[in-house]
Amino acid sequence: MLANQTAKDLWICVPDQASDDYVRQMAIMLRDRLDPRLALYVEFSNEVWNWEYLETRRNSAAAIVEGSAGPCALNDYGAVTNQGYWGWRRVAAQTVRISRIFSEVFGPTAMNTRVRPVLASQMGYRYMLPHQLEWMARRYGPPSQFIYGIAGAPYFGPTGADRTRTDLTVDQVVALTDASLNYWITLFRPDPNFRGRLDWGNMPTYASLARFYGLRSLAYEGGPDTAGAASLQAKIAANRDPRFAASVERFLHAWYDNGNDLCMYFTLSGADGQYGEFGLYTDLTEDTPKSQAVERVAQWLSRTPR
Repeated sequence: MLANQTAKDLWICVPDQASDDYVRQMAIMLRDRLDPRLALYVEFSNEVWNWEYLETRRNSAAAIVEGSAGPCALNDYGAVTNQGYWGWRRVAAQTVRISRIFSEVFGPTAMNTRVRPVLASQMGYRYMLPHQLEWMARRYGPPSQFIYGIAGAPYFGPTGADRTRTDLTVDQVVALTDASLNYWITLFRPDPNFRGRLDWGNMPTYASLARFYGLRSLAYEGGPDTAGAASLQAKIAANRDPRFAASVERFLHAWYDNGNDLCMYFTLSGADGQYGEFGLYTDLTEDTPKSQAVERVAQWLSRTPR
């Protein structure tokens, strides 16, 4: 109802424990009730790599049961015994399962046009998404037959020990956030442990990975992350600083200039809290430097053929 009333595309997360019948009934409901002019993005659960979440633990447990039972899809192609890889592969397999059910309900011509299944992964785990896509291609065929795109969460902000510093100033929060953004948008990361090789977790190579498989590269969420309650007042003030908004604008331009697609900023509105301010607004009636930055990018996108 909200998507229909606002004329906005819809992104849904299918519960990780949903049976085939549950997924089919969900697809039927969306086919019959969602405005056919709107696109429907379909994701398996949410962040099934994040060990703080029960869905990740359930997926891992199920993958271990399946992979330990004998030769199967999760442990084939090189006799993989790494149980973590089994979990990654199971996410891809569940995404294919859901995509097939939606194709049965909506019809194959709706897939990757009106219905857009997405394989969401962790951009920071540089080997996860390439592994999932390669396995999917070898197991099922070209991933573009089953999914519209890949999705990650490009956040930038203070990292490492800076996250818990209690003496940060506004200027330092702004500078650390901008430095983190530089790290995301640089093709070769200046990381001595990485030895200058390509990193699939940054913007240029993320888009290249998607193009290699004929997919779109999306962000299911992302934006500045001021990381924790330490130096909270400085972080809140930095979020309201025009320099911080300039970083947000640079982030979005870099995202789209590198050939990536839909980027969902996290988040529209939110009050001050222990993690600073994620929201573009704290009060929807008052513009902020960040909201103005996002609006400028939105206007630029509306004028730029893609």
